[in-house]
Amino acid sequence: MHGDSKHGDPKHGDSKHGDSSDRECANRLRIPARLFILPALLLILLGGSGCVTVRSIPDGVELAAPIVELEVERVDGVLAVEAMIDGHGPYRLIIDTGASVLTLSPRVIDEVGLETRRLPWYLNGAMESQWGWCRSGVVSELRLGDRARIPTMRFVEHEIPSEADGLLGNGILEFCTLKIGPEHRRVWLASEASAPGPGDVPLRLADGVPTVEFTVGEETLRATLDTGCAGTLILPGEWEDRLPLAEGGSAVLSRSLHGPRTLTLRRLQSSVEVGDLVIERPFLSFGGGPMLLGLPLLRGHAVEVDMQSRVLRIGEAVSLPLQRR
Repeated sequence: MHGDSKHGDPKHGDSKHGDSSDRECANRLRIPARLFILPALLLILLGGSGCVTVRSIPDGVELAAPIVELEVERVDGVLAVEAMIDGHGPYRLIIDTGASVLTLSPRVIDEVGLETRRLPWYLNGAMESQWGWCRSGVVSELRLGDRARIPTMRFVEHEIPSEADGLLGNGILEFCTLKIGPEHRRVWLASEASAPGPGDVPLRLADGVPTVEFTVGEETLRATLDTGCAGTLILPGEWEDRLPLAEGGSAVLSRSLHGPRTLTLRRLQSSVEVGDLVIERPFLSFGGGPMLLGLPLLRGHAVEVDMQSRVLRIGEAVSLPLQRR
C-alpha cells in the first residue's frame, strides 16, 4: 500500500522476550527462539510450522454470482472495499495485490475481539523486506458486502497509515479473478477469468506478490503489480540518472507501513510499455526500494488480475458486465 505491502515490526518484541507461543513455534522447528531473527530462517518458514508465512490464502471464496460487483471507494488515492469481519464492521480494506497477507490495524483486531498469538515473521515488502514480530490470528469469516464471503483467513497486525482499516491481501485471488473498470471506479470479482489471448501479460509470483515485466525507454524491468500503490510507477533512485527525463521535478510525500517517504516526481521523455499497451511520457516517481507498478499508470484501460493463470490483462482483453449504473 502506498509503496509498501506488509512487514513485521521489530517494536513488537525481540527473541529474548518470546512468550510460550514463540517457544512452542521454535520447538516445532527444532531451533532456539533466538535464531528467529536470522535470515537463514527464511528457508524453513513453512505453513505447517505455526509461524507466519509469506502468503495467507483463505479456505476459499464464495461469490453470490459468477461475477459480482463490489462497493468500493477511494481512500488516499487507492480503492477500498467495505468488509464485515466476524460479524463486526463495516471496515474499509484496501484492495492491495502488493500485500501478501490480510493486514488489520490493532484497533480493528481489538474491536472485533480476534484471538492472536505473537509470532516472528519475514515477509517481502514493496519498499523493503525485514524480520520482525507481529500479532497474528485467523478471521473466521470475512464478508465483502453481500457479494462475497471468505471463510477462514489468517491475518497479521500492523498500523495502517491511512483512513483505511486494513489491507485485503492477494490470497483471495487464488480462487477468483479481480476486474477493474477503465476509469478504475468499479471493481468486480469473477469465478472465471476472461478468455486467454495474445495480449496476456505474464505474472510471476515473487515472495508472495505478483510481478510484471515492462519496458521503460530501452530498459526491460520487472516491478510488483501493486493495486495498493497510489503512484504510477515507482523506481529506485538510481534510475533517475539512467532514463530520459524532462528537466525539473517535484517532491511528493508517500505514506507507507514504515512511515512517510519522500519521492521525486518527474516526467519521462519516452514511453512505458506493459504488454501491448504503450503509455507515452508518464510521470514516474523515484525513491528507495524495489520497483512498483500502480493502477494509475493503467488508467483509462480495464485491468484484470488473473492470479490463477498468472496473467495480467489490459484493455479490450478484459471482459466486463454489460450493465451500467
